[in-house]
Amino acid sequence: MHFKLLEKESKPFYQLDDEVDMHLYWKCDKHLSEVAEENAGYTDRTDQIFCRYYTIKEVDVALCYGDEVKGISLSETGISPPDAPIKEVLEKEAKSIWHSITSEWNSCDNGKTIGKMGSDAGTIIVDIEHSGGARITLEEKTQTAPFAITLGIYGLMFHTAWFGEREKADDAFYAAQFYIWKIFEHHLKPEAERNEEWKLRLDNYLQKLTDFS
Repeated sequence: MHFKLLEKESKPFYQLDDEVDMHLYWKCDKHLSEVAEENAGYTDRTDQIFCRYYTIKEVDVALCYGDEVKGISLSETGISPPDAPIKEVLEKEAKSIWHSITSEWNSCDNGKTIGKMGSDAGTIIVDIEHSGGARITLEEKTQTAPFAITLGIYGLMFHTAWFGEREKADDAFYAAQFYIWKIFEHHLKPEAERNEEWKLRLDNYLQKLTDFS
């Protein structure tokens, strides 16, 4: 689960990640600290949850991680004024964070591949490439299924997944962007520090990229 607007006890919140990725957490904190009118500047910690607080357009926002929130979440604290634009603020800031981690994706070949035949003999409808060396292509009306996603990280992996519905294909497409970003960030660690735990996490991210279909 990543960057999904959900609801708990009739209150909206964003599930930003389904694991505690501290690189993502502090990236979110940096963004929220920059846009907040007021940054509480303190944290609240229990055995199961760790939170930082901000005020954005009268909405009191909590960025939390831990077992209780099952990863990383962005939510309203419950003390905002009744007429505060809670959902709008959460959505805007979650989208801004999403844009910041996907900013290095651009249309492949300046969009010239759109409408052409893809590798699964379908018509390419979305085709993006990452400056770090990756590509994700969405085709429709393929030889195998109504939709297909082909993704690759150059020199590391290649995979194709098939879908019967556009909505599920879109969800997988965005998830692929997210996990490819995490893989690139993961590789920022110096080679000398890439221990067994590092390798296991990389394998986990790669597995998530092949679990879409």
